[in-house]
Amino acid sequence: MMSLSSAISSALLFLVIAMVAKSQPLDNTVCEPGWSKQRLCGDVYCYKEVDISPNYQDFEHSVTHDWCQLFFPFTKAHLASVHCDEEHDYIQSLAPESVIGFHVPEEQQNNGMFSMSDYRWTDGSPVDFNGWNAYSSVKGPANGKHGYVAYNRNSVGPGGWISTDYGFKRAICKVKALLKQ
Repeated sequence: MMSLSSAISSALLFLVIAMVAKSQPLDNTVCEPGWSKQRLCGDVYCYKEVDISPNYQDFEHSVTHDWCQLFFPFTKAHLASVHCDEEHDYIQSLAPESVIGFHVPEEQQNNGMFSMSDYRWTDGSPVDFNGWNAYSSVKGPANGKHGYVAYNRNSVGPGGWISTDYGFKRAICKVKALLKQ
């Protein structure tokens, strides 16, 4: 008869093997030059930090039209979405106050009356992870206005997403890595 600790060890080993089998191999994929390749959330993605041109630093160009799609039209890139702790940690390591794809669509902003459930990812992926700063709320950090776009983190203080309604100067783009031919 197998002991409880042996059974738990066997079950954990099985789970690790199953997770590795489902993961896309890192060396079997490629990113465009200048993009950072990462295996996160069981898949391989490419990430890139980019400046948003001064004439495009508004909600419409930066978020609604997804700056990453405008800047990289042939790559299928989007503003970054986050779906697990390891991806959140990676995004947090990048430049502060960079726009990610978490936002409240214009048609749901209703004069500033919206809730957390109104936020969506620009890439259409499910909202299945919460990376908000523990001290942040739906209200913008300093001006008391409702923030309808998430920054990856503030430049000072504890990490985590913060909401904002202005200052879209940098973006974090994400695209699924391509399989090598």
